[in-house]
Amino acid sequence: MTCQSIQKIIPLLCVTFFLFGCVATTKGYQQVLDTWIGSTEQSLVQSWGPPDNVYENNGMRILTYDQQKTTSISIPQYQTTTHQGTVYGGGTLGSYSGTSGTWVNQTSTAHHRCKTNFTTDERGVIRSYSFEGNSCRSQETGSENKNRKVRCFFGPNDKKDLLESECENKGGTFLNYLPDSDLVTCNAPGIGELDMQKHECRKLGGTY
Repeated sequence: MTCQSIQKIIPLLCVTFFLFGCVATTKGYQQVLDTWIGSTEQSLVQSWGPPDNVYENNGMRILTYDQQKTTSISIPQYQTTTHQGTVYGGGTLGSYSGTSGTWVNQTSTAHHRCKTNFTTDERGVIRSYSFEGNSCRSQETGSENKNRKVRCFFGPNDKKDLLESECENKGGTFLNYLPDSDLVTCNAPGIGELDMQKHECRKLGGTY
């Protein structure tokens, strides 16, 4: 299993810089969070676990995940010692100097943090997010994902199932897909009844 294939299921596996081959960036972390827009609080909690804090205001909720970790790293460094002294020989007093070196381990401590906030509406649908911290990183979505099938929209009544790369090349827009278990029959304005995923239907202003 690649790091990319698990980043939504267990997103923090790719958040620290100990990534076992993952190329982690802030942009990649944003891509992970983007997939949650339009999803539900229940789905988020099932995937990420209970939030560290919840704030409620006028029917909206802010779910906060605050991941912190302190690591110690042993870094080998070469230390040089200078030796000086006097010697007596042949009836005269002289001096000497020299150096010697050795490798010693120096311990460095680093603090890693990623604080992520998800805002949900009164229906429990995730509408926005924010994050801060030096460990909010994940693998970027690369060109290998351009060959996935997406529903591409060119207008209210113009839609086709294309490869992601084809959709982009033709100037269309597409919505991120979730597992098939989220498929519903959506009645969307200008589109009519169509099988799509729940978050797609909500983004199009439809009902299901």
